[in-house]
Amino acid sequence: MTQIIRVGIVEDDTGDRDHLGALLRRFEAENDVRLRIHAFPDGKDIVNRYRPDFDIVFLDVQMRHLDGLETARRIRELDNDVTLVFATHVAGYATHGYEVDAMSYLVKPVDYFTLAHEMSRFLRRREATTGAVILLPTSSGMARVRVTDIVHAASSRHRIEVHGLDRSYVFSGTLKALQAELSEEHGFFRSNSCYLVNLRHVAEVRQFSCVMSDGVELTVSRSRRKPFVEALTNHFGARAS
Repeated sequence: MTQIIRVGIVEDDTGDRDHLGALLRRFEAENDVRLRIHAFPDGKDIVNRYRPDFDIVFLDVQMRHLDGLETARRIRELDNDVTLVFATHVAGYATHGYEVDAMSYLVKPVDYFTLAHEMSRFLRRREATTGAVILLPTSSGMARVRVTDIVHAASSRHRIEVHGLDRSYVFSGTLKALQAELSEEHGFFRSNSCYLVNLRHVAEVRQFSCVMSDGVELTVSRSRRKPFVEALTNHFGARAS
């Protein structure tokens, strides 16, 4: 299954930002990955209402309002899992990366060979730490799906539909049985009788619904809203601790 990688680019120079984006698109085209790239013109723009949804973030060191190192510190207050990579014209900044557990520094202008090497290194690290997988039935056999890549699951009359980042899986079964495999320790919560939600992918909570990272709005029953919000708070709190 093609990997979905959520990438942040924090760069105040439009040319450097576009250049890095182009290198990443080349890497995407030459490898079995799909990149979802979100660019920010300054550190303050990514830390404002930051949610721990990125897999890797590229940070310019010198920016007008909030520099890369301070941006990284603020991100680390909320997210210990994201991989951070600095990009700078001044190699001497590299020693500061240890303070925020940065994977590496790229010296500008970044060339494709260096970028591809760092992305491959990141993918190897990610593969080693991705965690649990689940086997889901398909028309041709069984699919190995990363638990973190599941957005939500829905049930209707013993028909289960599991919605992943890049495809869906439909099979016969019960949500109760699936829930036994996708327990709360993996960050899942039963929002009502029909939906099993991956808390990692909750983008917004409304009065009696939640909006997922793919834009789908799911019902949260009145009786489960309070424990749902508590589970969501605990989930993101645990990831940030």
